Amino acid sequence: MKIEGLHEKELFEKEFPFRLLVNQDINFNYPAHWHNAIELIYVLENEFVVFVNSKKYELKEKDIFFVPSGDIHEFQSETPTGTRIFINFELSSLNFYGDADRIRTQLCDVRLITPNDGALYSQIESEISKVLQEIKDGGSVNQL
Repeated sequence: MKIEGLHEKELFEKEFPFRLLVNQDINFNYPAHWHNAIELIYVLENEFVVFVNSKKYELKEKDIFFVPSGDIHEFQSETPTGTRIFINFELSSLNFYGDADRIRTQLCDVRLITPNDGALYSQIESEISKVLQEIKDGGSVNQL
C-alpha cells in the first residue's frame, strides 16, 4: 500500500482483488485517503471512529461499516485497544453474480449495519466469520 496525495494505491497482491486485514494496533489512526476498492469494517472488539467525507461515524463493538469506492475516509481509535477487521474488494470481482448493475447501485452509499439490522447483519457477519475461520485454518492474513 502507498498513499499518493489522498489516493491509496496497491491495496492488492498479485492481481487478486480482495484483502483482509486484522488490526489490533494500540491507539490506531490512519490518515484520510480514498481508493477504488470497496471497504467493509467489522469492529470485533471495543469501539472505533470512522470519518467518511468529513462525517463522523462512531462504531460500536460488532458493528459492520461499509465505505463505497472513492469516498474519502480516515480512521481514529478513541479507545487505546481493539480489534478491527478491514476487508477491501473491487466491485468488478462481483460481476459473476450476473446483475452487476443492481449490485453496484446497492454499494454506492455509506452504510452502518448493526446487530439490530436482523437478517442482513446476520448474513454479512456470518460470511465475515467464515472468511476469518478459513484464514485461521491455514490461510493468510495481512496486518495493517
